[in-house]
Amino acid sequence: MLRCWRVLTVALLCSSTALAGQGGDTCEEAQSAVWGQNAFDTSNATQSSYPAPDEDACPDPFLDWMDSPDRWFVFVPDVDQINLDTCDSSSYDTSLVVYEGNDCTSLSQIACSGDGAGLDGCQTYYSYIENLDVTPGQTYYIRLGGWQGASGSGTLTITPGAGTIPGACCDDDGLCSQGTLADCLDSGGIFAGADTICADVDCMQYTGACCIGSTCHQISEQACTNQAGLYAGDGSLCSDFDCSDFLGACCVFEDCFVGSEADCDALGGFFYGYGVQCDDPDAEDCGPDYGACCVDDECLEDRTETQCAQDDGDWQGADSTCADVDCDDGGGGSDDPGDTCESAFEAVIGNNPFNTSSASVSGYPAPSEAQCSGTYLDWGESKDVWFKWESFGFGIITLDTCQAGSYDTSLAVYQGDDCGQLTQIACNGDGSGMDGCQAYYSFIDDIQVTYGETYWFRLGGWNAASGSGTLHVAFEDTGNLPGACCTSDTECIETVGNACAVVGGVFFPGAECGQIDCANPQDTGACCLVDDCNYLSGPDCDAFGGTFFGIGVGCTNIDCNDPVGACCMDDLCLLGTEASCAADGGEWQGDDSACADVMCGCPGDVTGDGEATADDVLAIIAHWGEIGHNQWDLNGDGEIAVEDLLIVIAWFGVC
Repeated sequence: MLRCWRVLTVALLCSSTALAGQGGDTCEEAQSAVWGQNAFDTSNATQSSYPAPDEDACPDPFLDWMDSPDRWFVFVPDVDQINLDTCDSSSYDTSLVVYEGNDCTSLSQIACSGDGAGLDGCQTYYSYIENLDVTPGQTYYIRLGGWQGASGSGTLTITPGAGTIPGACCDDDGLCSQGTLADCLDSGGIFAGADTICADVDCMQYTGACCIGSTCHQISEQACTNQAGLYAGDGSLCSDFDCSDFLGACCVFEDCFVGSEADCDALGGFFYGYGVQCDDPDAEDCGPDYGACCVDDECLEDRTETQCAQDDGDWQGADSTCADVDCDDGGGGSDDPGDTCESAFEAVIGNNPFNTSSASVSGYPAPSEAQCSGTYLDWGESKDVWFKWESFGFGIITLDTCQAGSYDTSLAVYQGDDCGQLTQIACNGDGSGMDGCQAYYSFIDDIQVTYGETYWFRLGGWNAASGSGTLHVAFEDTGNLPGACCTSDTECIETVGNACAVVGGVFFPGAECGQIDCANPQDTGACCLVDDCNYLSGPDCDAFGGTFFGIGVGCTNIDCNDPVGACCMDDLCLLGTEASCAADGGEWQGDDSACADVMCGCPGDVTGDGEATADDVLAIIAHWGEIGHNQWDLNGDGEIAVEDLLIVIAWFGVC
């Protein structure tokens, strides 16, 4: 949902949506309407028992209310005229009524519409009330029904009428003038409300710090956007921001310059991060480090650390040469790079080859399987290889080990400044949804990363399996997206990710401050409390009686007005909404369904023909006693035995 940062009638410029799918069934439960679009659905609504409207008051025909199911909105305008319509090409034949009154016991009908005219792109029959005279500050109730009891979903759009009461109008530079709402909007200004005067209005509250290149301008958000600037939020001041922090070192064909990330991308360069200078250690070479690589007794020149690891070699360090090392004597370089957390490889966006065959057990505590229960992490005493990666911006990373010919990997992700203070944030044993992979690979998506933070990727194997493979790392930049920024455990501002980085905050793209628990920013995830999606920790969500969707899960694909149910991800069942299930590529099991009551896939179908039959029984018997995590190991204990046969029998004839 688009967040409207400004107050008063700045909401006129925002197209926010109030979903009424579960509320507004009676006048007393009326949903708060906003300027712009308000979604509604009368399909599951009841007849509110409020008296049917007076049809003689409608200037257009065919209100025909009868016993229509209805939804209610409440609206308080700050102008003297409004327009209301239900124009929506995919909607139904609506009927619309407007009442005036302070509560549901004292309403007076003032307008209604059955079939309107004059708008384009609408359904065949829609409702339209134009230039309705209203009193600023007065409460109005809006009732949505249908012709002869028709029902369905639609959109109520509320816009200002012509308007005659002047008020204060703030322009992009924070200057104020008097005029009507229509005049103010035509000039691109922000209307402070009918009857307001410039002497009482602080127009600077509608402007903020905008970094255009390395220069800060105190202008409105829209003016900043028009000039491709970075806006720090309404009320922010240029005196609090150093716009040079929004520039950084960019490497283009081994030449380094300091510029914006957009300029760097346009030149096909690599951006090292905001505030990084070309003489910083990370950027001074403007390209990867090269050195000698010992592969057994042979020395290879000019290899990057990643290339050396791909050859299962021992990298001798940056700028080393074969003339300086003796590969017969172990090379004199670093001992077993990547074999421990302290010697972790530097990960890159893209391909990161690894080989755990000759690795040792690093000695770091085994990962907690609680974060990836049911995915067969089964770490045990696994040999492991470590990578570390410092985020160069705000974004989302995705990790996978999908590679035909590789082994059954297990993957854990940590966050922390060094190996002595790591916090596990994700793990996965067996992923799904990718093509061309080995039978069992690891896949972790949607990890939110913060500019300047260090992340550690640990590769092991199912039940201590080992082998070679490739860790693929993808990064999605969210630095210019708006969201909530926790600047402390109590303070939150709404800004873009890059501005959050400047003040050292923790950023949540797409979120609003009212949704974030800044006291526990790293433990939060989507939590539905009634019909609002908030960002809370799991325990706090449970304490408030909410539905928690998991650490790191965003509210983007979750509409709390939608029922929660089971979602099948192959043979794995997760809780979610229909929209979140579709976004994850799952199969929705229906409203209010529970994982305990549904069958995801067919656990007894080992032959893959879609049903559990005698062929599956024979397949289990044919592999009886084998050791390994494969399609016949139905209970995941690593052995083909009687327990697996019983699972086939339990599903025999069921699927």
